[in-house]
Amino acid sequence: MPGGGASIRSEAGPAVEGAGSIPAAGCSSRHGSPSRSEAVSPPLGEKMSLSPKELSSLLSIVSEEAGGSTFEGLSTAFHHYFGKAEHFRVGSVLVLLLQQPDLLPSPPQRLTALYLLWEMYRTEPLAANPFAAIFAHLLNPAPPERASSNSGSGPAGGGGGGG
Repeated sequence: MPGGGASIRSEAGPAVEGAGSIPAAGCSSRHGSPSRSEAVSPPLGEKMSLSPKELSSLLSIVSEEAGGSTFEGLSTAFHHYFGKAEHFRVGSVLVLLLQQPDLLPSPPQRLTALYLLWEMYRTEPLAANPFAAIFAHLLNPAPPERASSNSGSGPAGGGGGGG
């Protein structure tokens, strides 16, 4: 591959495919306590949405056509359009896109969005990344809910054949 970067066209895996159930930025999943990322939120009165031009630029980076790009190419394009001051707003939009599976339907698109969330804060300590909870959620998903097929029959494994 030119430039030596890794391609995102590889199999993204189940972690990226399950990105539709990720928590919102700044949300903590630990006992309702506020996360450290709340201190990184922009001040009140600052615009929290992207302009149509900014959104168009972001979607062009995350688009299906960009799926063959290297991570290095994605990073270059991202930093061409967005400066450090816009990172939180762009990251918040990426989280919203990831939460709606129909908005980023393909695994390469979701992987690109996750990569950009990491890329924006890669030089900062993990605690300073307001989107760290998303990575924690993807790396430690909640166990799947099990249907209790033998309700009322006692503890699991305790119903052996008597004899």
